[in-house]
Amino acid sequence: MNRGAETRARRSNKPRSSGKPKVKPGTSKPLYSRHPIARQTFPKRRVIPPATRPGFRVPSLTKKSVAFAHDAPSGKEVAIAGSFNNWEPEPMTKERDGLWRITLQLAHGTYLYRFLVDGEWFDDQSNPRKTLDSSGISTSVCDVL
Repeated sequence: MNRGAETRARRSNKPRSSGKPKVKPGTSKPLYSRHPIARQTFPKRRVIPPATRPGFRVPSLTKKSVAFAHDAPSGKEVAIAGSFNNWEPEPMTKERDGLWRITLQLAHGTYLYRFLVDGEWFDDQSNPRKTLDSSGISTSVCDVL
């Protein structure tokens, strides 16, 4: 026999495949699939807004100047504290007309704030928007757009 006939003979002795995929022992699941893998769809990744990421600082270009004033002509020390500065009192300057003023650079958002006059807390009487904070105290609300 020549070589070609030998290889044909060897091939013909092999059992032919039945066309069914091989099955994993003990299950009815095939070891492989003849069909292409179906494309998986994944849910869209949730994008976290930059301002809520830890350690993110808003660039100064997106901040706005917001002026606050409080009428306390007899006050010796007046400060403002709010959610924009972690409730750390920032001193205000007294003008000739008896108003205490400060201008802050704030990012867009809604803030709660109060005035601290000689150790006593006060709401902003010129601002009609008020809400109760987490401890039930009336607090002024400022929206920066």
